[in-house]
Amino acid sequence: MPSNCYTGSCGLGCVLVVAYSVLTAFCNALSAVLAAMGMMNSNPNAANLYMALSQVALLSVLLAVDMPAVSWGALLCFAVSGALANCVARLLNFRSMRVIGVANTSAVVGSSPLISTVLAIVFLGEPMLLTVVAGAALVVVGVYLISGSEGLGRVGGGALVAPVLSATFYAASNVFRKLGLNLQPHSVLAAQSSTLSGLVLFGGYLLASGRTGDLAAPRRSLMYYVAAGLVGGVGWVAIMKAMNLGTVSVVGTIVFSYPLISLALTWLLLRGQERITARTVMGCMTVVAGVVLVTLLQ
Repeated sequence: MPSNCYTGSCGLGCVLVVAYSVLTAFCNALSAVLAAMGMMNSNPNAANLYMALSQVALLSVLLAVDMPAVSWGALLCFAVSGALANCVARLLNFRSMRVIGVANTSAVVGSSPLISTVLAIVFLGEPMLLTVVAGAALVVVGVYLISGSEGLGRVGGGALVAPVLSATFYAASNVFRKLGLNLQPHSVLAAQSSTLSGLVLFGGYLLASGRTGDLAAPRRSLMYYVAAGLVGGVGWVAIMKAMNLGTVSVVGTIVFSYPLISLALTWLLLRGQERITARTVMGCMTVVAGVVLVTLLQ
């Protein structure tokens, strides 16, 4: 059994949980910024496909170096996790962005850490620690503030179905991820099978919806997508290692602080495209407070 500072024993495992979770958040943020740079002359469908292809390629090479005996139950859990996060939740996210806008969507989908915590307590039997629940709630509030959303009160209830489902499916993917790792704690196999299932399902969606014409992209965009995919592949391995050592509620909360890192990276790499306001600063401070509650006050 790995040491787990959130269920009673502490040690190097505690440090690694936080380190891998922060690395995942950084990779997610950098990958998102690189994808945004690519989409300046392209579209989300092309970004999704080429990022997924580069992730699968990288992870397949890593898996070939250390291929374990496969637990089919674990493989099924990893495949479901990847399908939920990389295809179903992501498509609902994009659909919501078209209907209620990026800011409002980000604010609602930002509830994922809190949903992850509830699902982990109910289905995985994780302890309901007040600091974890409070920290997850603070991260949700911080993401809402950072998103800049100001119109949720004017959004109809029906329009909120897609982003709420997206947040729920992102959260559920964490539960299946942990279930798979409980059966077979092999981070690279978990990452590779998750990304591959998401790629297959997304490819099927493109074919069924007749959107293959969206896949043309200029060379510069392709370079950004490949870079984003490779960075994202590192993030996939990191989150699997974090999940293997820690709990879903803790890892999910730290990882979902990535909008804070995205904001900093966007300001550095895409100057002039993000406006830093008092609300943004307050959101950043709230996210940091939530992560501190989850990581340091255990």
